[in-house]
Amino acid sequence: MSKDKNESALSAFISRKAELDGLLERLAALSADHFGVSPDDVHWGHVGTVADAVLLLRQVLAQLEPDQPSDSSK
Repeated sequence: MSKDKNESALSAFISRKAELDGLLERLAALSADHFGVSPDDVHWGHVGTVADAVLLLRQVLAQLEPDQPSDSSK
């Protein structure tokens, strides 16, 4: 790969990584706040929403860690 192409790819990679880091920070903040749901208001819809998010995050990890065993049984 030419140096210019590599530098361009590296720049794009760093930009996307920064975007991902920002999304992870937002996700961590939402989680710390229990996704804006007070304990007295939790219902099964909230459980389903969090379960969907867990599934999507597992898919992301499977893409980023292809050599790791799948943890889809949980």
